[in-house]
Amino acid sequence: MIQRRTLIVGLLLLVGLASNCWAKGAPIPAELITALKQGGNVIFFRHAATDHSQKDMDTAHPENCAAQRGLTDDGRQQSKDIGTHLRRLGIPVGDVYSSRYCRCTETAELAFGKATPTDDLTSIQNLSTFQVAQHARNLRQRLSAAPAPGTNTVLVSHKELFQKAAGFIIDEGEAAVLAPDGQGGFRVLGRIASEQWAEIATAP
Repeated sequence: MIQRRTLIVGLLLLVGLASNCWAKGAPIPAELITALKQGGNVIFFRHAATDHSQKDMDTAHPENCAAQRGLTDDGRQQSKDIGTHLRRLGIPVGDVYSSRYCRCTETAELAFGKATPTDDLTSIQNLSTFQVAQHARNLRQRLSAAPAPGTNTVLVSHKELFQKAAGFIIDEGEAAVLAPDGQGGFRVLGRIASEQWAEIATAP
């Protein structure tokens, strides 16, 4: 009976955690930061702020930075600040994977000092319906994959791909925190806007 009661309480806490911080701009509960400090999560970042007057003109060559939408100076500072605050909070970062687009690799490198670009995190612009579905399936697998013990895996990619895989959109520089469930799926623990990292890091 005690074990069953403990399980029920644990499930209620998880449901409360998800419901309280899942909404955009919601206050970040201490339990979410504790979960991040313990590791075992996947943190999906949409790339930092970009110049929307620029267009992606060469989608066949995502390494061609001059022909795509890039980070603004504010976006570069945003990326650096995110990394600074995660380190200040003692949140362990393990593997860092990104889209091949420069706005994503630059976000990752400025924030975490490293990035492994991969095809399956790259933008789904101009892809066929079959390719989009394949990319979304691959991203769901990454969101469901357990990180190395004591670390959090970081993914940096695009809003459209994340929406296909997780069902909602996040803003530039925003993070979604997901917990692999060990059964090929994941739970959304919450979302953290870029400016909220500073608030958390400086809170008493």
